[in-house]
Amino acid sequence: MLSEITLNPTLSEQTSECHIGECLIDRAEIDCYPYATRGVLFGILFGSLFWGAIAGVFMLLL
Repeated sequence: MLSEITLNPTLSEQTSECHIGECLIDRAEIDCYPYATRGVLFGILFGSLFWGAIAGVFMLLL
């Protein structure tokens, strides 16, 4: 849970009220970059395997 704090200042600076509430947040909204990094790394891995297989086929044929 993530706490959300909002300040609502009134006309005078001395009497400001504060509302504190909780809101539910999804884990994917917090950890979006590790998922993107993992996707890029898997893309590099599968890309290198694909092009390595293509190069291996050409080496066998020539």
